[in-house]
Parts: sequence; C-alpha cells; structure tokens
Amino acid sequence: MAAKTYTQETQEAFYNVRVGGPKEKRLRKVELMGEHQPKPIFYIKVVQDPDDQFLACSTLQAEFSRIGVVGDVYRPLSSETQRLLNFAFVGFYNEAHVDIAVKIFASKNVVDGKKVTVAAVQTWMLDLYPNRAPGHMHEGINYPSSLRI
Repeated sequence: MAAKTYTQETQEAFYNVRVGGPKEKRLRKVELMGEHQPKPIFYIKVVQDPDDQFLACSTLQAEFSRIGVVGDVYRPLSSETQRLLNFAFVGFYNEAHVDIAVKIFASKNVVDGKKVTVAAVQTWMLDLYPNRAPGHMHEGINYPSSLRI
C-alpha cells in the first residue's frame, strides 16, 4: 500500500489559482471527476548510526534519484522532544525501485561516507512520524486550495 501525494507537475499546473475564481471552480470539477488523483508513493527507511552527522534530505534525494524518480524525502522529528530521529523516509513512485534500493544498499551500505541501513516500509509507519524536520523535500510548497484534502 502506498501513501498518496500530488506530483510536482500537478502542483505546478495549479499554481497561482485565485481562491473562488473560475479556474479554481474548473479544477474542483475535474478533481471531483477523479482525473487528478495523487500518485502512489512507496517508501524506504534509511537508518543511520545515531553518532554520525545526519545526512541532508538533498543528499538522500541525489543518492536515491540514481535508482528512480524520488517523490518524497523527509526526516521525522520526535513528537516528544522535537529532535531529529536517526532515520529518514525516501519515497519512490515505482514499487520496483524500492526493491532495487533495498538490494543495492544491502551490499553498498554507505551514503556520502556514512553507514546506512535501508529497508522497505509500510505506509502505516509514516503515520507514526507526521512531524517533518525543516529542509524536507516539499517545504515551502503552497498547495492550491483545490488540491487540499
């Protein structure tokens, strides 16, 4: 099961839509027809040694983009302490890329000189860590009101 998210192309296509304007009304009709469903994203969990300096989301995105198109990268924060946890989630649009990443990093377990462990993740795991650290892939994106759930 994959998490749902809107693609960058969808967000860019609906950029700068005036709330209550005619374009927003057309987009809402199209959305109700189901033509703009979010693409599913399949996640892996990248775990680091807690003593290492944490890898930036941009570094993870660059590394895993070699395997396939990356749709999401983020580091969760602890809900109690608001501190970074020692792992990150990387999401691919294709489930096969998850399997490839797990196989590649079973033997090549180093990213940017830091040891990592990679494993596939069920989507319910993402719900356990809803707080994202600053600097994640979708930070600063304003979703048009027609795409908000």
